[in-house]
Amino acid sequence: KAVMDAPTGARLYRTICKNHGEDVHVLVGRGPIGDFYLLALYLEDYLKKEGIRNYVLAGDSKGFTKIADLFGIRAENIVLLGEDETDCLIQAYVFGGAKRYRMHLLTIWQKLSFNSCLVKYRDGFSFMDTVCSFTYGLPGDAEPFAPLFDELDGEIAALCEKMGMVRGRTVVLSPFAYSLQSLPLHFWQRLADRLAGEGYVVCVNVDAKKEKCVLENVIPVSFTFKQSRAVLEFAGYLVGIRSGFMDITSGAKCRKFVLYPQYIKEQVVSQWHRTDLEFCGLVNMGLCEDAVELEYPLKDEKGNQFMKDGVYDGG
Repeated sequence: KAVMDAPTGARLYRTICKNHGEDVHVLVGRGPIGDFYLLALYLEDYLKKEGIRNYVLAGDSKGFTKIADLFGIRAENIVLLGEDETDCLIQAYVFGGAKRYRMHLLTIWQKLSFNSCLVKYRDGFSFMDTVCSFTYGLPGDAEPFAPLFDELDGEIAALCEKMGMVRGRTVVLSPFAYSLQSLPLHFWQRLADRLAGEGYVVCVNVDAKKEKCVLENVIPVSFTFKQSRAVLEFAGYLVGIRSGFMDITSGAKCRKFVLYPQYIKEQVVSQWHRTDLEFCGLVNMGLCEDAVELEYPLKDEKGNQFMKDGVYDGG
């Protein structure tokens, strides 16, 4: 199939060049929002290092349209593709190489078995190292772009009050993640009930257009990524499972509690994916210094699985 995909990818590449100029560099990105957020932090440094003036971001990354504005990336620099189209574009590069294509594979840790980032299993290597060193080849002192978040002003405060938040006494829960199996709903319901019993307003971050809040006695809230930091600073607290949302909001001046699955190195089955505290920890990655980060166990002392058929029974 990969051999058949390459010609289709070549045609896609030629179309992009026709629309954006023969000197255009095609930066291929895919995957969840958090991955693109980390890549975008150092995109400007990479473009300068490579001397790239004309570029497009192409692929099926969910971050292209949702957070590009945080980095001043213009719509004309984005080419949205479907999953199959992105596969074809990548295969064209795999077979043709850099001599034929001005193409850069940004998320090269995803499903590219010829170049898996196995070094990520070394102690001390973080996801940010994957981005800066493995993808971009940047020096250790490279400075990230400062995302263009909204400030906590009267307009944001009014929005938060309208949603039912109380300043400094609101806990925003973020129970879901693209790359992790979340803790079960009964965990989040018990947490929400306990927080409410202690006098906090409890909200759940949901996409109002796509998601339904299934927890009881909580306030579903929805806001843009551009507003996210200011909203959390108004609320005061964030509790959630490790996700791309945590990457984006890591700089918020609030109390942050982030939950990670237990990492058992001997049982790793994926060559390209790690979601543990050591590799993806916000503090280890240098995204912030004030997050309280905790692991939840996947096995008991006898090696019995807590998670069975999607149900967590770890207490």
